[in-house]
Formats: sequence, structure tokens, C-alpha cells
Amino acid sequence: MTSSPPLATAANPTPNLRRNFRLGVLNGALFTFAETLTDPSLVLAWFLDNLAASNVIIGLVAPLRDAGWYLPQLLTSHRLGYMPFKMPVYRQATVVRTATWVAMTAGVFIFNSPPILIAWFLVMYIINSLASGVAGLPFMDITAKTIPPRQRGRYFGERLFWGGLLGIGGGYLVKLGLENGLGLEFPGNVGMLMLGTTIIATLGQLVFIQTTEPPSPAAVEMATLKDHLRLAARLPDQDHNFRLYLIARSVMIIGGVAAPFLALYATRALAAGAGMIGIYLGVRTAASLASNRLWSRLSEQHSGRLVMQASSIQALAAMIIALALAPLARLLALPSNTWPWLFAIVFGLIGSSGSAIGVAGSSMMLNLSPDNQRAIYVGFANTVLGVAMFITSFGGLVVDLAGYEGMFALAGLCYLVGIVATAGVKEPSLEGATL
Repeated sequence: MTSSPPLATAANPTPNLRRNFRLGVLNGALFTFAETLTDPSLVLAWFLDNLAASNVIIGLVAPLRDAGWYLPQLLTSHRLGYMPFKMPVYRQATVVRTATWVAMTAGVFIFNSPPILIAWFLVMYIINSLASGVAGLPFMDITAKTIPPRQRGRYFGERLFWGGLLGIGGGYLVKLGLENGLGLEFPGNVGMLMLGTTIIATLGQLVFIQTTEPPSPAAVEMATLKDHLRLAARLPDQDHNFRLYLIARSVMIIGGVAAPFLALYATRALAAGAGMIGIYLGVRTAASLASNRLWSRLSEQHSGRLVMQASSIQALAAMIIALALAPLARLLALPSNTWPWLFAIVFGLIGSSGSAIGVAGSSMMLNLSPDNQRAIYVGFANTVLGVAMFITSFGGLVVDLAGYEGMFALAGLCYLVGIVATAGVKEPSLEGATL
């Protein structure tokens, strides 16, 4: 493997740092806004539930998106690690992603049969997720080349912060769309939200394409795919910190198996109306936004490990509340119409937890990856995390077999393991230019 150009130091600041930083933050803000409009755990789960999709299919939505982003990256890293410029791959993936967003949106207005619409949506959704995964590794590598280590926590935090501001408005649009229909009946109301996602996400990609990417020296000779995979498989044994990071992130991702079912539990068990989905989305977004600067500051001044642990602790608390709320409410004889509102606490904790892992997860991975092996480290890590994402696709089966309570208990156990594993990770000292 060849070495990448040295990262910035105070004496050698990264060229175009401020411009690239701002473009990356704008890209992240637009994508966060776009994903709010068609949030997999809330909007798309509700969409499929109203099309009479099974719990298994509903449970696949979030894992399909996230696993599709992670899984292709080890294979992509074989080629990408030897390319001086990664942006061409990102641009190629942009075409496919935009085309599939358009196709998903059009399908909502074209197909009248729920089974056909579900099948069309899932096929386009899978293709979009895989194309996003192909774009993911160039994005991460370009970020590592353009954003110094000390700034990475802040970089990912700012992406989430400004995205959270836009997401509050997105939550209101979701509430209008699902409650009043935006002037359209179901599924046209969801189709309008999908159209918003298409337009905004495409703009986000066009923004990132404007990033000034410095070259990486290309290798004279490329290793075979077999040798590449063999080297990747040895990384966890050779790097203790990397192994613990993978364990922690994997179990935390598996803990996310409960996410698509929180809103469904509220509507089915707590009698929450459709409009509450927009409220939950707004609470989650507001909590993410309110906590974001705290996590960014802790990551920059202390460590990503601390922030990752905070993420797990909050998610564990959310699962405990999800398990205990209904029994306690009955015991205390609280009016049933207050139960859905009390359940919003769960989404507040999930929002803050998601903000914390958004700040620390990717920045820690980049910081733990040696400069001259970044592509294979990131590619391998994201493929492993993609497998963890795929495991969460069995969430619907868990609900069918163990109920919502069994689902929440399993998720809580995963977050507990994540707290313990993260405690053993030792991050390298942070260096780099400041803004």
C-alpha cells in the first residue's frame, strides 16, 4: 500500500481547509434534511405499514439503507486505494443515486397495487443504498485528506448541527404530510416527501463535488483482490484498538434494530396518532441539535471514546424507558392520552445518542486508520459494520417471536456491551490545523 500525503499540521495547514470544511458541512446539512423527509425508522416504516407490508419488510428498511452503504466498501477499497483522485467515483455514484430517487418517487404515483409498489420501492431502495455505499468510501477518503484529525469531530458535528436545524422544518413538513396529506391522499403525500428528498439530496451531492481534492500518490502495482482481502482480514488481529472499535460499533449498530419499531409501538400499543410521528421526529431532531455542540466540543477537547460511550448510555436509557413506560403508567394510573407524549422522551434520548455517534463514530474510525492504509481500514471497517446492519434486518422476526418488549431488551443488552467495549479503545493523539 502507498502512503497518502501528510495530514495538516500547524506549520503545513491543509490547502483550502475553510472552503472544503464549509462545503462538507453544507453537504451534510442538506443530506440530513433530505433524510428527515423520508426517515426510514419513521416515515418509510409508516409508509410500508399503511401498504400492509409485513413486520419483516418494515424491519428491513433501515438495515437495507445502512447495510447497502457499508457493505460494498471493502471491495471498493481495492480499486480506490490506488487512485490518486477519488472524486470521479463519487460523481459516478451520484448519477445512479439520483436516478433511483427519481424512480422511487415516480413509482408512488404510477403503481396502484400495494404489492407492486412495495416491490418497486424495495428494488430501487436497494440499488440506491448500494450506490450510496460506492460513494461512501470516496467521501470518507476525501474527508480524511481535506480535514485534519483535530477538526474531524467538529466537522461531523457541524454537519449534524446545521442538518438538525433544517431537520426541525423537515419534521414539521412530515407532520403536515402524514396528518393533512399536503393536499394529497396516501400514498401521494409520501410521494411528495420523497420528491423533496430527491431534490435536496441531489443538491447535497452537487455541493460536495465542488470540494478541492488533493491527490494521493497512486501505487505502481496493484495487489490482487485475494491479497487485498487477506490483508484486510488480518487487521483486527494486528490492531487491538481497531478490533475493540469494531466490536463497539457493531453491537451499537445491532442495538439500532429497535429503531424502526419505536414509532410503530407508540401507534399500536400507546394509541399515538399519525401526527405524533412528526412530533417524535421533531423531538429527536431537536435533541440531536441541542446536544450536538456538546459532543463536538468533548470530541475535540477530550476524546471520541467518551462521546461514543455517551451515545451508548443514552440509547440504553431509551430502551429501559421504552420497556418500563407502559407498565409504570398503568401502575400510576396516568391518563392514557398522556402516554404517547411521555414516550417522546425515548426519541429525545435516541436523538442525542445519534448525534453523539454521528460526531464520534466516523471521526474515530479515520483517526484509528494509519494514513498509508486508510482505504483498506475504512473499507474493511465499513463492510464489517454493514454485516452488523444486515443483522438488524431480522428485527421484524424478533418482534414476531418476542414482541416489542423482547426487541427493546435485546437492543439494551447490545448498548451495554458497547459501553464496555468502547472503554478499552485508546485513540492516538490528535493533530492538525485549526480553523
